[in-house]
Amino acid sequence: MSHPVILVAELTIREAARRRIFLAIILLSLLYVAVFGLGFGFLIQEVAREEAAQPATETTPQAAMLVPPIMTTLGIYGLNLMAGGAALFLGAGTLAGEVASGLMQVVAARPLRRGDIVVGKWLGLLVIATLYMAGTFALLLLIVWVLSGYVPPLPLPAVGLLVLEMALLLAIALLGSALFSTVTNGIIIFMLYGAAWIGGFIEQIGAALRSDLMVNLGIVVSLLVPSDILWRAASFYLQPSWLLLMQNAAATGTGLPFTASTPTAPAMLIWAGLYTVAALGVAIAVFSHRDL
Repeated sequence: MSHPVILVAELTIREAARRRIFLAIILLSLLYVAVFGLGFGFLIQEVAREEAAQPATETTPQAAMLVPPIMTTLGIYGLNLMAGGAALFLGAGTLAGEVASGLMQVVAARPLRRGDIVVGKWLGLLVIATLYMAGTFALLLLIVWVLSGYVPPLPLPAVGLLVLEMALLLAIALLGSALFSTVTNGIIIFMLYGAAWIGGFIEQIGAALRSDLMVNLGIVVSLLVPSDILWRAASFYLQPSWLLLMQNAAATGTGLPFTASTPTAPAMLIWAGLYTVAALGVAIAVFSHRDL
């Protein structure tokens, strides 16, 4: 007999797969990858024509060398935003929706601990998010490789960190679902997700302007919801060493928009991991005492 957590995870996966929104997310993601591939292919051709007519000097890197890593990183950044939004959307009403419909009363009446229900739903959604992220990530890299021959230097650590980001966002969504109604939770978690993005942006602008105040403000906001920290950690592994050296040698000392040109401090990654565990733990505690 399956462990209760595994049983709830299996049921969560089946339920999510039957929802029309899940199919819509898949189709929209495939459309995004297709549009990215089409635009990337046209850009590669255009750059090749221009450089054939006007070769670069010895001190200027060729655009044909810059375009693949930059566009790949930005393409995965867009994919990361879509995946994060999808994870929050799927998790927003996981608990609250079933409580409101009365279904949770039937589920909780079985010999299942409420903690098993929370962990099982988080695990089931994480399996879906992992397959989604890994599949679309690999498809995007395949398109880039076919069109340009470029492969990011360390894709496995990058996708691993993006999966950890999905785990974090799902834990936050379940915590909100244990506390609030589906609509209220959806508004709150998407505002927090946006705040995390803005925090990282403020930090990068502060670094460019050499403003310690903006940098510290951005770090504080990012620590409140460390999803953007995990994206930036992943982005470092998507860029080749020569591109990172170019960015660090620039006058501003900053990297590409919304990316990191230096490794993320291990303490930040530990914080993100502990944050995920804590959010899931609080969700279990809150839901265990919630009136169904």
